[in-house]
Amino acid sequence: SHVTLARPEGVLIPDFLLTDVELQRAAVLELKLPAPSLVRRQKNRDRFATAVMEARAQLLRYRDWFRDAHNRRLLKRVVGMEIYEPTLIAVVGRSSEFRDGIDRQQLRADVKDIEVVTYDDILTYAKRRRLIIEG
Repeated sequence: SHVTLARPEGVLIPDFLLTDVELQRAAVLELKLPAPSLVRRQKNRDRFATAVMEARAQLLRYRDWFRDAHNRRLLKRVVGMEIYEPTLIAVVGRSSEFRDGIDRQQLRADVKDIEVVTYDDILTYAKRRRLIIEG
């Protein structure tokens, strides 16, 4: 957690950098609060609200950092793998903001460069994993 991504304009510090060296996969995960509104609903157009778009802007700066070969080589010394294009994940808000699965998919279709995960999603996933483990 809190790996430092140095750059001339100042350091970037994502909340988590998740890596799997064997699969050569990585993700940058940014935690935001569960309380902010996820969706802005207006007549004839719904979109992700400011909290999601702020997280997206932050994650895109991290993505840009990884596109520089020099940066990747420096970080490889720390994490043991060179990361080019990590998955970008924002954990924010509550699932109850989505009207249904289609509503969620439509909103996600407009913001394809990041994955939006809610705190409820994490809880649901943990409960499922627990059931699997307990048999």
